Amino acid sequence: MTKIQNSIGYKLMNRFFDKAAVIGAISKKKRRAMSKIGAYIRRTGRRNTRPAKRTSQPGEPPKTKTKAEPNLRTILFALDHDDKTLVVGSIRMRTPYSVPELMEHGGDIVDRLTGEVKHYEERKYMGPALNEETHNPKLMKAWEDAS
Repeated sequence: MTKIQNSIGYKLMNRFFDKAAVIGAISKKKRRAMSKIGAYIRRTGRRNTRPAKRTSQPGEPPKTKTKAEPNLRTILFALDHDDKTLVVGSIRMRTPYSVPELMEHGGDIVDRLTGEVKHYEERKYMGPALNEETHNPKLMKAWEDAS
């Protein structure tokens, strides 16, 4: 039903639900249901990444320390034309590595200044948002009505 992608790194403007290409690609009921589901998942993902001064612990959702855009709370959703699926995720930031992907899955990065390898534990926020909203009876009813 939905596909989650943590870092949207391709041209997205023509894939929003109010664009002509999307309007012609899927039925009105399905478009409304997918838009509603995307909005709920985005809202939950944003709620999971609250601004805070302290750093989150491994296993907790990440905290944002800045209000400057883009940050982990800059979450978009759009239609993937190839698969006719919903893509929800944080936008790619201006960094040499994918911060949203690093937060969601953990991993190692090389510090460009020191050459030191730093390990990051996962701090999932979009996966739990998807899981929470797929159990939302309102959204599942909207999806069933659209099918």
